[in-house]
Amino acid sequence: MKIRKFVPKDFITIKRLYSQLLNFEVTKQIYDFNYFNKDLNDYTSLVVDIDNKVVGHNALIINEYKIANKKTRIGLSSGGMLIPEFGGLFYQLLKKCFTCHEVDFIIAFPNNNSLGFFEKILKFNVLKDNYFVLNKDNYYPNIASVSQNLIHRPKSFISKRIFQHPYYKYKEFKTKDNHVIYKIYNKTSIDILYVENFGVSFTDFIRYILSKYNKINIVHWDVEYMNSLGFKTHVNNAFVYKNMNNIKVDFFQPQMIDSDVF
Repeated sequence: MKIRKFVPKDFITIKRLYSQLLNFEVTKQIYDFNYFNKDLNDYTSLVVDIDNKVVGHNALIINEYKIANKKTRIGLSSGGMLIPEFGGLFYQLLKKCFTCHEVDFIIAFPNNNSLGFFEKILKFNVLKDNYFVLNKDNYYPNIASVSQNLIHRPKSFISKRIFQHPYYKYKEFKTKDNHVIYKIYNKTSIDILYVENFGVSFTDFIRYILSKYNKINIVHWDVEYMNSLGFKTHVNNAFVYKNMNNIKVDFFQPQMIDSDVF
């Protein structure tokens, strides 16, 4: 058994594993956009190779954020999977992947099959209630308890993550003090990818959107704040994170833009 870097000829097998294990039909264009394009990302994509047969995969994608106005390197663990009979190797795969780069945080949205490795073995912090849905009839604005967003995604990250995406087309809502990025979903709903400021201008955005669409989906860290606006928790992958360099922040504040699937 060896854990080695992904090479292009591995893609045919990786595509099959994505379909079988993650129920996702990945294309070469999407794979290269996420994991194999040096112009877009600093990354490492690894495979588990047993007797010249690829049985698993994981990648670490590096992006630069700002936390308390300081540049911070964030590694997104993505595309993690192993054929079940080799599941015991997942820890070795993650451990090797996570030591390929010097980062301040590692984050991920693992499914239930891999959550235990992050939570129990690698000792990541876990946020299980992170996905919220607001139906048009349930909105009741309460801006008294504003949830502050202390983690910002710089323009360079937003540009490559949003505006260079090969498939999805995103929309923007800009005010003097806010920048919201969203995607129309099934014609009647939207996914909110990123909100720069969760203040009064965010509730203005919600009112604007609900005049056009019936439902809003969002990833957020504050259940109480989301509930105050009428959002309800919805089943989704957990969000996990680990502070690798003792950065002074109480907790990581995830948004959809941090994922590779929206």
